[in-house]
Amino acid sequence: MTKSTLFSILLAAASSITASPAPGSSTHPIGLEVRTPIDTGLVNVHLTRRAPLKDGVEYTYGSCSAFSFRDSHHFVSSTPPGDVVADRLLWKVPEDAPPGGCISAWAVNGGALLGRSLPLDVRAGLKKRKLAKRGINPIKMDNSSGIDTSGPWFDGVRLLEDREVPPIVIEELKKKKIGILGAGMSGLMTGLLLDSQGFHNWEITEASKRLGGRVHTQYFAGGPTTDDYQYQEMGPMRFPRSIKYAGTNETLIIRDHHIVFQLADYLNYKNKNETDLVVKFIKWIQTNPNTRSYFQGIRKPDGSVPTLAETQADPSLNPAPITDPSYQEVEEKVLELLGTKERMAELANNVYKAHKKTIDEGWDDFSEFEYIHTLLGASLNVTDLALGSAEAISQSFWNDYMDNVYFSATDWVTIDHGLDRLPLAFGPTVKDRVNFGRRVDKIDYSKSENKVKFSWRKDFRDKDYLTAEYDYAFVAAPFSIVRKIRVPKFSSVLGRAINRLGYTSACKIAVQFKTRFWEHLNPPILGGCTTTDIPLIQRYCYPSYNLNGTGPGVLLASYNFAGDADRSVSFTDDEHIEHVLAAMEEIHGPVVRQQYMRAERKCWALDAFEAASWAEPHVGQHKLYIPSYFNVENNIIFVGEHTSYTHAWIASALESAVRGTVQLFLEWGLVDEAKSITETWMGRWITV
Repeated sequence: MTKSTLFSILLAAASSITASPAPGSSTHPIGLEVRTPIDTGLVNVHLTRRAPLKDGVEYTYGSCSAFSFRDSHHFVSSTPPGDVVADRLLWKVPEDAPPGGCISAWAVNGGALLGRSLPLDVRAGLKKRKLAKRGINPIKMDNSSGIDTSGPWFDGVRLLEDREVPPIVIEELKKKKIGILGAGMSGLMTGLLLDSQGFHNWEITEASKRLGGRVHTQYFAGGPTTDDYQYQEMGPMRFPRSIKYAGTNETLIIRDHHIVFQLADYLNYKNKNETDLVVKFIKWIQTNPNTRSYFQGIRKPDGSVPTLAETQADPSLNPAPITDPSYQEVEEKVLELLGTKERMAELANNVYKAHKKTIDEGWDDFSEFEYIHTLLGASLNVTDLALGSAEAISQSFWNDYMDNVYFSATDWVTIDHGLDRLPLAFGPTVKDRVNFGRRVDKIDYSKSENKVKFSWRKDFRDKDYLTAEYDYAFVAAPFSIVRKIRVPKFSSVLGRAINRLGYTSACKIAVQFKTRFWEHLNPPILGGCTTTDIPLIQRYCYPSYNLNGTGPGVLLASYNFAGDADRSVSFTDDEHIEHVLAAMEEIHGPVVRQQYMRAERKCWALDAFEAASWAEPHVGQHKLYIPSYFNVENNIIFVGEHTSYTHAWIASALESAVRGTVQLFLEWGLVDEAKSITETWMGRWITV
């Protein structure tokens, strides 16, 4: 007879046996409670001490009518005698644990029953695990814990291998001081998530004087809390929602960006929809058939620049197409690889599983150049034509795959009053817990004291440093900044990720005019972005807010990135603005000079607090580096869009904060908190 069969017989016979007191009885000196579904291999058991105890305690799972420790199905944990009272246990649920049993507490000396839970619904089918004694506290976020760092890591929280974790004293953990370096979106989100689980002893160190990091709305009039605003986004500016295929009712929801909308709802509720803090979304117009399409100086017979719709209707208004059959064949094969509805749906529905599939299939193992030239056998000339830019030579296909889905979106939104409203809404949460103007030069870790220390100077000429010490630290600054900081020695892979991860640059020029003249052209331009081949301009966008409004308006007159942005920083501000004004005059005519008021420039490579725009990993870097971000080294956790699966989006930064806080809670054995965060912030919009 197996142990499980014997246990089932004991359960069946329980009704004929009198056990005193009853399960869950408040007369026990120890209360035991499980507060989350028992659907994974790890569960927290919450303890309530109703009376003082001098003896040690052993905890077991077994019959709810058991009279002694020996009747149990399996051992759960133990707490030693002493003044330190544990609040929680980590229960490693064996796969053969039968349902309907209870957690019982027994005195080490004498075996008296000290507490018993209510009967528990242990669900069948728990992941089989090899039980092994370990004297290590952390639950590592790697394959040994059932977590897949190459993709759907949040599924791994449901598949955690067991780990020997001592009884947990929540009061002691909540006393631990946590430092967050950087008040960008990942740093702000990290603080919010810690607060949501009752961990409030944290503070943010920010080098600049503002919240938001690369979220940066440039106001030309008014501000984020006024109604007379005029602005342009110098950082991120839009959110893709869905793709609607023309001629059908088929709509593909882009789900990973929903975390932004969920965050807005959460902050609005938390801030009681206060007028100056509420985050509202409005339509963003990404494409517009009336935007001008200007390439190779081609104009209509009357001398005007054609619209996008006109170039689509009249091929003569476009540059001559590439007719090489080999080029067309390469384009078709690349489209088959990345642009089919099925492939796009995989990423739109679950970017994490799509990333894992991409990694597993080897698409991060070779560059686009290698694929086209070596695998498809295209000539060097055709390969170079197909790549489109020099930057694509060293990239893997993941970046193009991601952009192909996001920029196929037909439904976009932005934030009313500007994206600065989003970090502004964190204000009440981070109030008095952000230290502005602290430009950290050194991060140290003391192994003997098990502490992390941030060091900064009031002035860069100072010899003496000011310091702040923490038990754990989140580094939410981009690696482009971390490379300027003296940091402790990390593992080889993580150290190389910090020093080598690819980044790209971007520059924007926003121009204010006396009127929204583009809305009065024939045909009028009401929002939309377009491109041109005028050197160093790349993209320009017409505002999507206050359409048909009166008074001045602000045009994003140039948005370039990568090599064009690298070259643009050689301009002075005035030179760059003049170059852009001349380009806009070439497209729109003398009205540009007539109505020009002022302009603002933002080149992120020149920003003292960012030093780059967003991460753009080279071939192989996702596969190699991402798993290293799941390790806690020197009591430090790295978060930020650069540590996520996608890059350049606010959703990427928020996702990294979810992963980072889960990482800290698993480091402490707090499975309930880890589950709560993943189910709240991931499970609501992606199937887990």
